[in-house]
Amino acid sequence: ATVAAAFGGTLPPGVTGTNERCTLIVSNLNTDKTNEDKLFNLFSLYGNIVRIKVLHNKPDLALVEMADGLQAELAVNYLKV
Repeated sequence: ATVAAAFGGTLPPGVTGTNERCTLIVSNLNTDKTNEDKLFNLFSLYGNIVRIKVLHNKPDLALVEMADGLQAELAVNYLKV
């Protein structure tokens, strides 16, 4: 309800608020320009970050765990390409 209030009483188009999955896979990262701090700054715009892990065997991939599914859904909705 608080998040919906921030959007004028309704959620943005494409966001249901019923997602229970909190972990996002972020791919195609530019390893020369991206690190955990930059990912934290970007994703924290959409909610609370629990953990960020850049995969060492695949440095162009990262896992971003948000505090809840709605926050993860908001991040996906606004950051998808």
